[in-house]
Amino acid sequence: MLTSEGPLTLDRPPMFPDGASEQDIESSASLFIFKHDRNLALRLISVINKQLEGRERLIDLGVGYGFIAKSLKETFGFREALGIDEDENRLEVARGRGIKAYQLDLENDPLPFSDQTADLATSFGLLNYFKSYDNLLSETNRVLKLGGVFALSVPNLGWWVNRVSLGLGYQPPNISVSMKHTVGMPSFYPRQKPTKYIHTVTLRALRELLEKYGFKTVRVFGGREPSYDEIRNRIARGFVKTTDRILSRSVGLSVRLFIVSKKIGHTEQNQSSLEPSITSSLNLPTLGRPQHRQ
Repeated sequence: MLTSEGPLTLDRPPMFPDGASEQDIESSASLFIFKHDRNLALRLISVINKQLEGRERLIDLGVGYGFIAKSLKETFGFREALGIDEDENRLEVARGRGIKAYQLDLENDPLPFSDQTADLATSFGLLNYFKSYDNLLSETNRVLKLGGVFALSVPNLGWWVNRVSLGLGYQPPNISVSMKHTVGMPSFYPRQKPTKYIHTVTLRALRELLEKYGFKTVRVFGGREPSYDEIRNRIARGFVKTTDRILSRSVGLSVRLFIVSKKIGHTEQNQSSLEPSITSSLNLPTLGRPQHRQ
């Protein structure tokens, strides 16, 4: 594995997540976790590296400010990094970091790339804002080469805090029912503000859904909740942190899921799209940026 400074070893970890700005971290729950658990980032990158069959093009779905895409491009030695997001202000920052960025609605729009043109697709913290994952998974399958890697991260519906909260009649902390107000939350949970997550998924459901869209799960990691230090009561803080450290050893009980998968087949819809066409025969991304959504 290569970084911009040479081979990656355990003594020379990737710049990821070093160099991330506060803006980057505030906008990405995955980066927030990596900041507090560098070993998780290193293990995730190591697995992706072992699974990569090519290093021509990566696509980051929900690229945000572009830090993750830029870091992965440099860490793995990709020739080109492409990014998709709906927020034009964030895309401008990503372009300044050397990412070829496109604006569109990933929940509904097709990706502006030809079939089987990417070696790696990533999505670290986007699916939880969607009502349905179908379009993104189908389109990711279409643009990835056979054997391509898809790495993604989502909040875990099966997180132990969600289970305890629901069992006691509280709202699970990482699912919002209001964009303006925090309601029904357990008082010990430190982040008393809406997450704006529409819904999320359990580990079992996500693995099954990936399989239906032509992906085989290679490795699963669980992230730990870093914000327990904000709990004011010392006894409560110690109890919750200790409980989290023990229970999060089981990925299915951790706060966030990180999954590395590989494309092993086409969906029925994408199989029909592989018929020769002007765009698919070029083996290149669609040129130009799609029209901005009104």
